[in-house]
Amino acid sequence: MLLAAVVAFELVDCKFSSAVGHINNDHLTAFRFRFASQSDNRAGQTECNSYRSQFKLDELNLTINTVSYKIQTSLRMQETNAPDENQVQSDDEEENTPNEALNKINEESLVDDGATEQHFYAVVNDVAVLQKELPPPPEPPIKCDGTGPRLMIKEIWIENFKSYAGRHVIGPFHKSFTAIVGPNGSGKSNVIDSLLFVFGYRAQRIRSKKISVLIHNTTEHGHMRFCKVEVHFCLIVDRPDGGYDVVAGSEFVISRTAHRDGTSVYQIDNSVVRFAQIGERLQQYGIDLNHSRFLILQGEVELISLMKAKGDDNDPGMLEYLEDLIGSSRLKPCIQELQEKINEVQDVQCERLEELKIKRDACLQVINDLDARLPELKATQLELQENIKVKMESVQKDTAEMTTEINTLTSELQKLKPQENAITAKNELLTLKSQHSAGKESIDEKNKAYDELLQSIKQEELKFELCEKQLNSFERDVMAKKAELKTLIAKEASLMAELRDMENKDQEMRMRFNQGTGQNRIVQALMSEKKIGKFKGFYGRLGDLGGIDQKYDVAISTACPQLDSFVTDTMTTATECVDFLKMSNLGRATFIALDKIKDCADAIKRPFTAPKGSKRLFDLIAAEDVDVLPAFYFALRDTLVTETAEEARIIGLKQGVRRRVVSLGGMLVEMSGSMTAGGKPISGRMGRTATAQKEVITSKDLKVIQGKLDKMRDSHEAVLAEKNNMERTVESLDGKFTQAKLEYEQQRNALQMLREREVILKRELKQAKQIFDRSISAENRMLNLESEIEQLEKDLKVELNKQSSLNTELNKLQEEVASVAERAVGSLRTRLTDCEREIKAYQNKLKKGDVEARTAEKNISSTEKALERTVVEISQGKDNIGKLERQLEEFEVQAAEFKDKITEAEENMKSISKIMEDAKNEADTLGNKVQELSSHLIDVKAALKEATAKTTKRSHTVSRLKDDIGKLNLSDFCGLFSYENEDHLKSNNNNERHGFSENRYFPSDCFDQLVVPGEDEIDAVDEEELESRLLMVGGIMKNIKPDLEALEEYKEKAEAYKVVYQQVTQADELHKQLYAKLDDAKRLRLHEFMSALNVIREKLKDIYRTLTNGGDADLELIDTMNPFIDGVNYSVRPPKKTWKEMSHLSGGEKTLSSLSLVFALHAYRPTPLYVMDEIDAALDFRNVSIVGNYVSNRTSNAQFIVISLRPQMFELAKLLVGIYKTDNCTKSIPMEPAIIFNLSEDAEKKLPENNSTQVDNVPLIS
Repeated sequence: MLLAAVVAFELVDCKFSSAVGHINNDHLTAFRFRFASQSDNRAGQTECNSYRSQFKLDELNLTINTVSYKIQTSLRMQETNAPDENQVQSDDEEENTPNEALNKINEESLVDDGATEQHFYAVVNDVAVLQKELPPPPEPPIKCDGTGPRLMIKEIWIENFKSYAGRHVIGPFHKSFTAIVGPNGSGKSNVIDSLLFVFGYRAQRIRSKKISVLIHNTTEHGHMRFCKVEVHFCLIVDRPDGGYDVVAGSEFVISRTAHRDGTSVYQIDNSVVRFAQIGERLQQYGIDLNHSRFLILQGEVELISLMKAKGDDNDPGMLEYLEDLIGSSRLKPCIQELQEKINEVQDVQCERLEELKIKRDACLQVINDLDARLPELKATQLELQENIKVKMESVQKDTAEMTTEINTLTSELQKLKPQENAITAKNELLTLKSQHSAGKESIDEKNKAYDELLQSIKQEELKFELCEKQLNSFERDVMAKKAELKTLIAKEASLMAELRDMENKDQEMRMRFNQGTGQNRIVQALMSEKKIGKFKGFYGRLGDLGGIDQKYDVAISTACPQLDSFVTDTMTTATECVDFLKMSNLGRATFIALDKIKDCADAIKRPFTAPKGSKRLFDLIAAEDVDVLPAFYFALRDTLVTETAEEARIIGLKQGVRRRVVSLGGMLVEMSGSMTAGGKPISGRMGRTATAQKEVITSKDLKVIQGKLDKMRDSHEAVLAEKNNMERTVESLDGKFTQAKLEYEQQRNALQMLREREVILKRELKQAKQIFDRSISAENRMLNLESEIEQLEKDLKVELNKQSSLNTELNKLQEEVASVAERAVGSLRTRLTDCEREIKAYQNKLKKGDVEARTAEKNISSTEKALERTVVEISQGKDNIGKLERQLEEFEVQAAEFKDKITEAEENMKSISKIMEDAKNEADTLGNKVQELSSHLIDVKAALKEATAKTTKRSHTVSRLKDDIGKLNLSDFCGLFSYENEDHLKSNNNNERHGFSENRYFPSDCFDQLVVPGEDEIDAVDEEELESRLLMVGGIMKNIKPDLEALEEYKEKAEAYKVVYQQVTQADELHKQLYAKLDDAKRLRLHEFMSALNVIREKLKDIYRTLTNGGDADLELIDTMNPFIDGVNYSVRPPKKTWKEMSHLSGGEKTLSSLSLVFALHAYRPTPLYVMDEIDAALDFRNVSIVGNYVSNRTSNAQFIVISLRPQMFELAKLLVGIYKTDNCTKSIPMEPAIIFNLSEDAEKKLPENNSTQVDNVPLIS
């Protein structure tokens, strides 16, 4: 059975090594050939854009894994044969071993390959760019034939923007051609700036440093907090008769509000939105805020013709200008994204190829280094084996000597044991004495510390009580002072309220006194006469008989100058008052007699409805005496008031009904149509409340009230000073209270710490007393030990004397026994010694044979694993195995002879035992000595019995090993790598992809079934030899440690190869699809651009000829093969001139060139809105007329808002918006030239009939 186990192991080891060696050698040769050819092929490649390159990457991966396994196997063999790590040469310690280099390559490969493959698969699997559809061409916002809805601006509402103070309405605008006119500096360009403001332009573009500067800020109109611009849009459909219809529900308002803090808010129909939403909303109707080609600002018209042929993102050129309008620029992001994706795929392929080439070169370098070091390692191995042999012999010899010395020292140690016990007792005695003394000192110290701690605790408790009393005292003081402070605060607030009321009263009296200064003498005189019974029907000044909100002060003071008149009940009273004034020489005054205006009382009762956006001034007056209301109605009639001057103008001049209207700012519109405004606003003719019934204020009254006010102020200041002093006192007390509270907390913490320390000291004192009590008991034991030590010393002396005498007697007995034994068993001992020597010689020879066999086995294993790359070395290893087997047979024969001799020696031992028994009868005086020999013999028999038991145990082990051999199965190794994919074999690239597949299988005969030897073969083998061989084989197995998991790993690599091949195919397909889609996008972009460019070129030529009467213009491609490389050049030929560059043209020629291009682009793709600021500045009157007529006649499908100072331009407009400035505020007025002309003719016809004016009969007396 042992033989079967050994043979089975050798068969497994041999076949496994052969199989792995076959795989590695064949693969290494095939892959080296593949690397050479692939390197040559790749040397001339400039792009990594095919799946074949990726497939070679996968071959590199597989090769690296195979070479790594080869190197690991070789290194594991060398490590197995290395007997001692400490014997490695120093130069190997200074540099990295090949194994370390390989591990480093493998670790880097695991990290780098993981990250690289993950990135590669992420790039290949990302096909989102392929799934994106190319954006369709944009739909034109309006039709070229003018049909269908289009967007237009109805009007612009401006509030506090730049030169516009208050709220203004600019417009309405005409659907086609509106001209904005006005003098320089009036604010015409601010209309354009308002549009730029709403459309999100930065402040610098609106000719301002920051947004807050756009808010109106003048001394006349005060400090405005915000500005706001609203642009009203709607969709219209043109009618054949020249009118238009508004699409129902299409009206919307876009506004922007800016504040002083620099913030602004965008709104659509009063809903707050982001600016991007405004851009998206207008983009739907053909207004592009990103490029704003519909805006041509002052001085920018010439820049259109001067654009570069091709620009960039920050400075667009003619190519970008045209592409944005045509719509082909929408394909640029798609093309760029596709190109970046293609570059990304190529980059990851090239990176992966380069990384694997580096790893391949590193692995090949490691293999070459190992091949170069192999002879040196073999020589080192042999030398180390010889050194080990010599050292083992030396170690065995030293071990025997040391064993003898140990025995000697052990016997001496037993003799010295009593002395050791005595010394130990003495040391223990000294320890106990020191512990006793230390315990007593510790107790004294702790008692002293405890007493000191108690004193400290008492002191801290006294301090704590004192702090607590101080804290309570401070707390009471703080609470009392705070209560006083609260009372003073309430008193100060009460006095402040009274002072404020008194100041208001004083201010009101002074205002009444000042208001009556001009007419104070008349009022005082008449009121004095009324007090004494005269002029009982005198009411007072009309403005003092009622009150109105301060908001309407300017309006009523402007619209009603009769507020300075005086009111009486009858005409008689009025006459008496006039006579009194004449007699007193007090001046002139106007009186209103209530009995003469009774019709006004009836008019008050009639219902009245004010137009929307206005109120009747009479309804806003609050009078204490209802009898004077007819006087107010007489002075005001149905005069209306509005918020703004614009609203006053609209309501007052409304056709059909004329009204007298005044704005809050003081603009007065009379029923005749005349408007009065400007100058300093009139105010102060009426207060908030009626004051006529109150007494007349004199300077004496003012002095009395001023005296009371001064006393009250002194009282308030005294209370305020007292309150401030109390606040400082409370603050000081709060600080002291806080400090006292902090000291209280610190004292409490300190007291708590002392009490905790007291508890700790109590516990330590208790422990020290316990230790001291134990030391007292130890002291008693110490006294006992001293007496025992004295007794032991006496006994030791007695024993030593006895031992000396016994040793003398023992030496004499040993001499006698030696002489008797020499006579009795001398010959037998000599014969036994010879037998033992002969047995030992045979045993040494047998051990030597075992060592040689073991060395031979190691050499065989080393040779098989070190030279497994060649078949010749494997056959040599097999020959060595045969030789060793023959040597093993010889050793078995010798073992059988040794066994016979051992049997013979055992028989001789029996005879010797019998002779020794006879000698025992003869030497009964030495019976004790002979008994010792018998005991020795018993030990030998026990050893023999133990050996027999071991033999039985090993027999059971052999049986178990036999069962294990039966369970061994090597069939898993067969057909290990039959993983070729049938689809691969059908590929058109079999030679490329499967150049190494024929070497991927194990040979068919490499794994035979295990053969178990029969009973005859087992009986013919020596068991001890087999046991020795089995131990040797087990050691080899432990050292070899074959990596059976490498086969499973090889399977996994094969499966990974299939997955990688699929990924490579997927990458190649992705590469083709990307190129195809990129080509489609480029072709589509070129087709759209060229088709549109041809149309624009024809339109441009026609328009330029029309505007210049015979000139020529063209858009030329600099690169006819690819217009997107160098761009488009715009060139013109003015009439009767040669072709010129734009920079060499005059200002007027540049303007006509730019306008021709704008009109040509409009003809190709109409834009619903154009805003132009003085585009005719550089043109002469003839060209201005040509451009104006073109805009008026040829662009009916768009709305043009043009700012111009040239009559040849604005006289052709369908509607004019006049801009003017008064009182440092810009205003506007719209007018249609045709309607104004008709109204002027009608006015001229009616003017002779109305030369005289009729004045109403007003009962006024002066």
